[in-house]
Amino acid sequence: YDKEAFELLEKPLFKIWLMYDQATAHTYTLKRMMETALRCNVAIRIVNVDAFLFYCDNSAENGVKLTYDNKPIEQLPDVVLCRLGAMRCNAHSMRVLRVLQKLTVVLNHDAPIQTAANKLETAFALAANGVETPKTIPLNVTNAAATRKLVTDALGYPVVIKTAIGSQGDGVMLIDNEARLAELCGLLDKQRQFLAQEFIAASAGSDVRVWVVGNKCVAAMRRKGAEGAGIRANIHQGGSATNVELTDALCKVAIGAAQALGLDMAGVDLLERGDGRFCVCEVNAAAGIEAFEHATGKDVALSLIELCARKFNESKN
Repeated sequence: YDKEAFELLEKPLFKIWLMYDQATAHTYTLKRMMETALRCNVAIRIVNVDAFLFYCDNSAENGVKLTYDNKPIEQLPDVVLCRLGAMRCNAHSMRVLRVLQKLTVVLNHDAPIQTAANKLETAFALAANGVETPKTIPLNVTNAAATRKLVTDALGYPVVIKTAIGSQGDGVMLIDNEARLAELCGLLDKQRQFLAQEFIAASAGSDVRVWVVGNKCVAAMRRKGAEGAGIRANIHQGGSATNVELTDALCKVAIGAAQALGLDMAGVDLLERGDGRFCVCEVNAAAGIEAFEHATGKDVALSLIELCARKFNESKN
């Protein structure tokens, strides 16, 4: 996959780098992307972001040279499809993306990925762009008493507490009174960012994920948490998934969320308020496609390759 993929096709339509990281790669997603690209006569190479190094050089285009596996890069792709999720938005990965963004087409860009990776930044970006999202308050543990009062007055109880950066449902708690919140604030790591979020009772233990690709909704699935999982609906926590029919209301909110963050592709997680309205809980810049494709029967991998083709054609014009 990694070294020889560009040579598998004699006359490909264009060439893609599928960027991932070794630690959190979705094996199913990489395999599906490889198979689908080759079926579409698109050359694809899977590249590990950690294998890139770069250095400043005035003689280089844009003043920076990139290497891969300690070798000069002889051939850039037409499109870089970035599969870096919330836990890989480190300085090295984002710098590699920023360098590549000056040299070729990149989907998604670094800034939207970083916004999506932080649930607090996501909430503010959504609210600023008129996309409905649960009320959200940063937990300022250095001014805990005032923060608890604000949470009590603005959100009430129960209230959802989350780590600002996390994935797969980790670090999510439901707190049912101010005394428990006070106790929790005393235990939280002051070096990490936490937030309090409005509890949407109608969606407890359930959400709807919509895959948005190029400002279009591919499909939607309902995730339901496993017994004993509490408010979490994540598949990785033992939850289940079923197909959900796309509606205009669902698509409007999901597409609005992706646009608000500036993402070319995203898995958008929505909660139902019980009155027919949806609000955006989280946005994932590198959502896995395995459970989604199995639940919906839709070909997300093909939609992603088609997006790459469209962006490549636009870049030539």
